[in-house]
Amino acid sequence: MTKFHPDARFLIDYAAGNLSLAPAVAVSVHLEYCAHCRQRLASLVEVGASVFEQQTDEIPAEDADISQSGFEALLAQIQIDENDQKNEEQNIEPEMQAIDTSVSQSKLVSKLIDVKADEFSWKKLTKKLAFSRLSTGDLQSEVGLYHIYAGGSIPEHKHQGEEITVVLKGTFTDADGIYHPGDFLVRQGNERHSPKAGEHQDCICLAVVDAPVKFTKGLSRLVNPFLSVHPH
Repeated sequence: MTKFHPDARFLIDYAAGNLSLAPAVAVSVHLEYCAHCRQRLASLVEVGASVFEQQTDEIPAEDADISQSGFEALLAQIQIDENDQKNEEQNIEPEMQAIDTSVSQSKLVSKLIDVKADEFSWKKLTKKLAFSRLSTGDLQSEVGLYHIYAGGSIPEHKHQGEEITVVLKGTFTDADGIYHPGDFLVRQGNERHSPKAGEHQDCICLAVVDAPVKFTKGLSRLVNPFLSVHPH
């Protein structure tokens, strides 16, 4: 069962078409796995349309953008909905939670977890780690796939900007927990971690970064000068 989700602001910007392409890809992939967030998105569209309609009834047509008060009302409604959802999830019996293990695999997701896809150019970084850069046309962020072989890990690194990770296949762990297919994680600058794949299955993750990561231990630090979001 997917336990980690994009926050309301990601979904608001996604619904409004204001999210830049690379993070929008990450949200879109998460939505393929997560019925809960698909419902949240549908509710956002409905609530947003209602707020917009109320605002346009109260202000001149030439100023018909959603006002700050309208935006705050939208966020308040979303917070209420999220609190209700958390309460519902806490009341679900553990055995019922375990039932929701199916993954909605669209053509996009199926292609992303196919490590032998011809259009992916995989670069072996270590014996247990490979990376493939995806071209999206987003000049601000990089999108890539990490293939962590069973029992392998990504060397400890810190983030110099925001990193979004969506687990596509398998699981990985770090000091903060264990993550399953569909989980949507956001790391901010100066956070450090070393993701490790499960012992019995490879892990594939989609990652979006707006600044290069910086390896902090061992020989992996030698590659730091060559890391960039968009290498020439």
